[in-house]
Amino acid sequence: MKVLFLDIDGVLNSTKTCVATGGYPMELHHRAAFDWMAIKLLQRLCDSSGLQVVLSSAWRLHYSVKEVADAFDLPIIGATPRNSPDGNERGYEIRDWLTAHPEVSGYAIIDDDPDMLEEQMPYFVHTSGFEGMTWANFSQLCNILNESPMAGNVRDRNWKSAKLAWE
Repeated sequence: MKVLFLDIDGVLNSTKTCVATGGYPMELHHRAAFDWMAIKLLQRLCDSSGLQVVLSSAWRLHYSVKEVADAFDLPIIGATPRNSPDGNERGYEIRDWLTAHPEVSGYAIIDDDPDMLEEQMPYFVHTSGFEGMTWANFSQLCNILNESPMAGNVRDRNWKSAKLAWE
């Protein structure tokens, strides 16, 4: 199983989307304030590759995995624990999630905050909080996961045939 550790702020919303839509999305129901091109690219990658998503975003503290999965139509299977030594370093939380899930054969991390551990850096895509996820970031993510950015049909949704952990 391949997984993507997903941050939301600075990846699926940004200063660009905030200015364009007139506000920062403070709730999942503010759907228009998110970057739907970035979300569609992630949907396509998940659909074509079977990639599953783990929330590493602070949004996991305010919303359930199911709520975020439904809002973005992504196969979100879980969330990282909140247990880093200083409460601020996601790299520790990702390491702990991976340790608890030895079935993971590959992973990538996408985040605008570079607080990853040194051994995670080859799997890390650093976005800009001003721009969110760009095509270059998406291509880098695909490269890490050995997937083509052009692969798959739009919304093949092959992951929908499998039952997700929260269903």
